[in-house]
Amino acid sequence: MTEAKRSVPSGYSSFAGVVLGTRAEKYVEFLWRTDPLAEAVMEEFARMPESQWQALLEVALAKGVEAVPNAPEPLRELVRQLECAPFWVDRDRCNLGGATFLRCRLGFVALAMLALPMIYSWPAGNKPLALSGQLVHRASQRLKDTARYVFAVCQPNGLSRFSEGFAMTVRVRLIHAQLRRLLLESGQWRSEAWGAPIDQCHMAGTNLMFSVGVLDALTRLGYRFERVEREALVHLWRYAGYLLGVENELLVADEFEGHRLLDLMFAFESQPDDDSRALVDALMQTSFTYVRNFKAGRWCSVSLCYGISRALIGDGQADALGFPKTNWKFVVPAIRPLTWLVETARMFSTRVQALAKVAGPEAFRHLLSERGLKGRAGDFVIPRRIAVRTSESKSPTSHAEREATKNEVTHGGEGMKEPIRVVCLGGGWVAIYLARALRPAVRKGEVKLTVISRDNYSTVHGLIAEMLTCKIQPQQINASVREMIAPAHLHNAEIESVDVGNRRVLTRRSLDGRAYTLPYDHLVVGVGSVEDFSRYAGITDHTFPLKTFADCYRLRNHLVSVLEMASIETNPEERRRLLTFVVAGGNYAGVEVACDLVDYFRFLSRTRYPELKFQEFRVALVEAGPRILPELGKRLPYLVRYAEKRVLQLGLEMHLNTGLQAATAEGAVLNSGERMPTRTIITCTGMRSSPLLDQFPYERDVRGRLVTDRFCRVPGATNIWAGGDCAAVPHPDGGTCPPLAHYAQKAGSSVGANILRATANKPLRSYSFTGLGEACTLAHRCAIAHMKGLPSWGFVAWVGWRFIVLTMFVPSWTRRVRLMFDWWLTLILGRDVVNPRMDEHGAIWHALYEPGQIIVAAGETRRYHYLVESGDVDVVSSDGSGEVLVGSFKAGDYFGHGTQLSPHCCIRSRTRVRLLAIDREAADALSAVRPDLALLLKKGTSSTPETQSV
Repeated sequence: MTEAKRSVPSGYSSFAGVVLGTRAEKYVEFLWRTDPLAEAVMEEFARMPESQWQALLEVALAKGVEAVPNAPEPLRELVRQLECAPFWVDRDRCNLGGATFLRCRLGFVALAMLALPMIYSWPAGNKPLALSGQLVHRASQRLKDTARYVFAVCQPNGLSRFSEGFAMTVRVRLIHAQLRRLLLESGQWRSEAWGAPIDQCHMAGTNLMFSVGVLDALTRLGYRFERVEREALVHLWRYAGYLLGVENELLVADEFEGHRLLDLMFAFESQPDDDSRALVDALMQTSFTYVRNFKAGRWCSVSLCYGISRALIGDGQADALGFPKTNWKFVVPAIRPLTWLVETARMFSTRVQALAKVAGPEAFRHLLSERGLKGRAGDFVIPRRIAVRTSESKSPTSHAEREATKNEVTHGGEGMKEPIRVVCLGGGWVAIYLARALRPAVRKGEVKLTVISRDNYSTVHGLIAEMLTCKIQPQQINASVREMIAPAHLHNAEIESVDVGNRRVLTRRSLDGRAYTLPYDHLVVGVGSVEDFSRYAGITDHTFPLKTFADCYRLRNHLVSVLEMASIETNPEERRRLLTFVVAGGNYAGVEVACDLVDYFRFLSRTRYPELKFQEFRVALVEAGPRILPELGKRLPYLVRYAEKRVLQLGLEMHLNTGLQAATAEGAVLNSGERMPTRTIITCTGMRSSPLLDQFPYERDVRGRLVTDRFCRVPGATNIWAGGDCAAVPHPDGGTCPPLAHYAQKAGSSVGANILRATANKPLRSYSFTGLGEACTLAHRCAIAHMKGLPSWGFVAWVGWRFIVLTMFVPSWTRRVRLMFDWWLTLILGRDVVNPRMDEHGAIWHALYEPGQIIVAAGETRRYHYLVESGDVDVVSSDGSGEVLVGSFKAGDYFGHGTQLSPHCCIRSRTRVRLLAIDREAADALSAVRPDLALLLKKGTSSTPETQSV
């Protein structure tokens, strides 16, 4: 008597049966078939006390069924079937298959982003999880158990008798049998819609996703496999399927058969349901929790996992599962070429092969460690009961619903807690890393972060030398603060005042000075430092500082301008003055700029300016101390010696134990008495604390910085924090942290973490960063550097410096990509040397001249008017027989464009002279409106409408 033909359960697509014919009929039969052998064992165990059958199972797995006294007959039959390996099993191929998977460091990505989402997308297949009441809540534990099981199976001899993988496989098989029994007893299972619980088709499909599906995912990620490796991985999971109770007809022998069976499965499966979306959403959240353990992952959101999964499973399936549309899907095609290159190297290098064999398993061990996936190391315990799912236990069914629920909890309803208002003064590294630390809380609505900054960009000072010498475009050293602090708010205005008592900050916008008031609960001070313009005379008027982007951009254009002027200059003295460049300060910035300038001028004299000879250029580095790079002198003196040797090889002049005494329009005056005629003085020394700190009634150190405790909190205030150049943060090794970028970055992260801990009434964490390393480029692919005290120099140090700058100090991916393109374009096309001319002065500015300097040479005309602010000026005539004093000017007098001089007369400073220079056009415009303006200014009076005569 033949068995009646089974019909297609209502939860599947019946159309597939019509199209696929005989194959579909056989497939439908397997939807109703399970694993009678394992179910018989669990039925027998159900009649025993739990402790008894658990002990029987432990002995049978550890020592064999013959060691079990009075073993039940179903258990004996099951163990005999498991111990009798099919004739087709090849242990060597199994080992090769396991090694093939484990060498792939991205194997977890293939599992979590393709295999499991596809398995969860089967509506009937996911019902055992959904009906157990553990749809979402044990997602992390399920993922860790799955990863642990796969890792055990892929070990050498992972499925041999008495191995961990073999024991886990048997337990998984019995867990399936127990769940079938419990689901049918609970009354929740709808056989007419879903067929048998954990049927043969879904067991085979799960097995195929761990082999064929994983191979597809890894191939899309750029991995390369030989045919024998692909066949070996399929063979391994074919044997694992046999041990799990999959029938022989569904155990595919090769990858082609596996794809045919998967195509048949998906033809029958209906669209993903709410349970599918909830399971996958929980999987993505859990995977992202692991990704955030890595430093690069802290900059991302859960959209990264959705994007990678979308790229692997396809847009159609991703849309059906409710995945958000995100540009993170382009991560997969972006990393594919890199993975392909590494794989190609592996195929031809035994050393790379050995490294892959170690690195891949190590990545899985980290995944399964306490620092990896959350959850305990599961023992695959067979459940005694299942929780009945109620309507209240239903979870949000998609990413969109989960986000909506999160927003309702955060913002909806009366009496909800207001977000903590955090205001950060300054938009530098402290603010950027503070925003990163607070980003999850800002997204949840727990914190409202506002960053106040005069500029909406942050400048990467490590790239200034390359920008000045046209290796990269000017905008590449800037990054958008608004982009980097998102979703925090940027308040682009000037800080007027800080009212500590009332907890508010007053700002004014630059357009018209309109005022704004920002209240705060926590205030973070990260205003950095400012140039000290009091160090020597003329620094404000006649030097080029490198603090702001505007200063750097002005210097870049000035360098090209003086070369253009020198190329047409016929006066030898003025030509030498134009081609002399003085760099004040032998620190990192000064040495980098000076070295790059020499390299720059060598390039330009050879390719762009044939009128100029490289021998005419003079670059002088002035350092007040006995050695350059005083930051390294005490710790790594041999690196300083290497740098000094390199500087001399480049042709730089070093003036040690020498400082600037004054800067004028025509030269630099050194404290040694020497005068250097030059039109370009670059200052890289001397910072002072921001004047804004004067408004804080708290302790300051000798350099004017706010003193903080070891938590980066200002003593005497529970809600004011500080970091970066404006704060004296205690260094873990003693002293205070130096004004370097990576210390400011870590201070921002520390402050953010401590604000959250303070609001949660948790103990604060001390600032623990002790330094990473330092580097200084020495032009033409050469540098010195040290990482945690490990020194390097030459080309290796230069490559390391570029990598560190790109990854740590260029804070956005968009800017990194643009910067790398600039580097490549410069390498291929050369430097883009242009000067978009900008006025270097306004209509009125100050000028300083030292005694004896020529202000207006004989026969020269000027387009400026000069008003003497202080000092004495002589008009001297020289006709070859000697000099004759013709006249003089003192404070309050003026001369310039309208002053009539004989052809042999010049105007020269007798003492140090400070002049107010007024552009001729501006002076003419003023005179046209008020011809008496000069007289009125001299008298110090004003004329108002009330006093004017009619």
